[in-house]
Amino acid sequence: MKMTMRPRIVPMTETVDTSSKTVIREHNQDTLRIDLPWDMVNKVGFRWYDELRVIRDDYKLLLSVLPLHRPELYEHITPVKFTKKGGWEKSRNIFREVDNAYTLIEKDFIPQFSEGDEIELTYIHETESEERHVEVKHPNCSS
Repeated sequence: MKMTMRPRIVPMTETVDTSSKTVIREHNQDTLRIDLPWDMVNKVGFRWYDELRVIRDDYKLLLSVLPLHRPELYEHITPVKFTKKGGWEKSRNIFREVDNAYTLIEKDFIPQFSEGDEIELTYIHETESEERHVEVKHPNCSS
């Protein structure tokens, strides 16, 4: 009798990159575009919401779909947008479940950030006091 081993199913917490880098792009003269890493979009839940919360903390942004309870910081609501994964950027044939996500943030809200900045996105696990979220660090961020 030949025994076959079943493949090990890796829990989502082990498959999410904890950090990713991307470059901010200009969407139009008033907004900047931040592409969101596919795995973080799934883990944090951006994929299933039409909007996300952007909280500005000097040279960091915190992105979440749930309140982070940081009343001392500025908060802004921004749309979650989708673009065809590996396809034409202006495609209307979008599948929210698999296509790439991004967000558009008004330049006035994030004056420290500009087109061409290389940013680091880090997945932050939930704790007893705070929901899971993504931290976006500007290149000038010291912490």
